[in-house]
Amino acid sequence: MAQEEKSMINGETMGESIWGDLPASAFVESSHLFKSLSQDGRRFLISKGRLFKFDGRKVICNEGEKGDRFYLIKSGNVQVTTIRDSDRKKIELATLGRGAVFGEVALLTGQKRTATITALNTVETIAFMEKDIQTILKTFPKVKLLLNALLKSRAQKTIEKTTAR
Repeated sequence: MAQEEKSMINGETMGESIWGDLPASAFVESSHLFKSLSQDGRRFLISKGRLFKFDGRKVICNEGEKGDRFYLIKSGNVQVTTIRDSDRKKIELATLGRGAVFGEVALLTGQKRTATITALNTVETIAFMEKDIQTILKTFPKVKLLLNALLKSRAQKTIEKTTAR
């Protein structure tokens, strides 16, 4: 793999580039979200992807934080939780695994993160920075449509779970 310069985001060293990592690149290309990209679009996306590994029980994102990355789960499982406003109770929204994405709400809406994501076991993700995903969304409207449909579905499930007692 080519040597990549490391940069910092929120005090964290960015993960290693997936450029030249054939299994990681093939995984991104096979994602239902990115199948509609042209060859140039896939090449751009892969050139921007960064591999992050999280140990079990590690909080990956906290509800209320600014969302600056979008994640594709390569391996492992994460738990998605939120705090119900009415009684401050922690509510489990979902468990996500290989091929699932998270971080889309903050990037699509410009709002802060709406859930906390915690690794349940060792988790590998491929992360994309907000500016790179925004470029993809502007260039490839089908990806934006797919993400908006996912956002709508997840929002409905969140409402159902947070209003149930």
